[in-house]
Amino acid sequence: MRRKNVGILPALVVVTSLSEVANAAVIGRPVSLDIRITQGSDLVSEALNLTISGADPLDGKTYYPIGVLGGGLSTVYLSVQMQHMDQAESWIAFYVRTGDPLSPLVPGSSPLFDLLGLGMIDVVIDDLQFMDGSQPSDVTVAQFPAPLGDYMAGMYMMDSAGWYYALPETTPWWIGSKLTHQVPYAAFRDGDPNVYYFKIGSGTEVDIGWYHMPSPVDDTYTKIQSDFPYASALDTTGGAVFEMGLNAFVYHNIPEPATVGLFLTAGLVCLRRRRR
Repeated sequence: MRRKNVGILPALVVVTSLSEVANAAVIGRPVSLDIRITQGSDLVSEALNLTISGADPLDGKTYYPIGVLGGGLSTVYLSVQMQHMDQAESWIAFYVRTGDPLSPLVPGSSPLFDLLGLGMIDVVIDDLQFMDGSQPSDVTVAQFPAPLGDYMAGMYMMDSAGWYYALPETTPWWIGSKLTHQVPYAAFRDGDPNVYYFKIGSGTEVDIGWYHMPSPVDDTYTKIQSDFPYASALDTTGGAVFEMGLNAFVYHNIPEPATVGLFLTAGLVCLRRRRR
């Protein structure tokens, strides 16, 4: 049986030895990627060779269009957040949302997923490339061992009003005064391929996949309000998801043996951006 945790959602704080600092290079900025989102056998959105702007501060507030829904009435946007571009280890988060074509912060008229659709949700990011200086760096996605991995956030889904879906295995975590519900990173890496399966690759072009995420369309889940009074209610929208957050960890491959960094927990990992 999988373990559930209730606590403060922690951030990745990296403490490195002197030998590691001497041997490791920085990760650098993400510069390009492919993304494909599916619901069962249906394609939700796909974008190839998406360029991440060099002016993007990587705070999750720069929006890249990756598809359209509802006959063009809603746009699917991707935003990227990265903690440390100048260190050997970091975490990176991707936010997918459907918004007004003229204002990404305003929910569009169409949800991300077909309310009549069936099947679990997969999100695959291929050929994710980072820059180290003027060349793509050789990076891979870090897999944290338990128990630290239990306290990292892996994903969330939200409705148009900012309520979190209490999907299977979601855990309540506080982000300041916000009560969030997010699936622990450990759920993706517990070896069960039937739900929350995480697949990674490495090299100068990194492949990351979040597979078999339950769809709110296929069942009725409780929704959690993040603002006081922190109410909960059964979903009456038919599983309408307007935002999804996905989290991963990356580190720069060290060409020669070095002391492994100690990963501690403090602060915040998978961030939720406030709507205006």
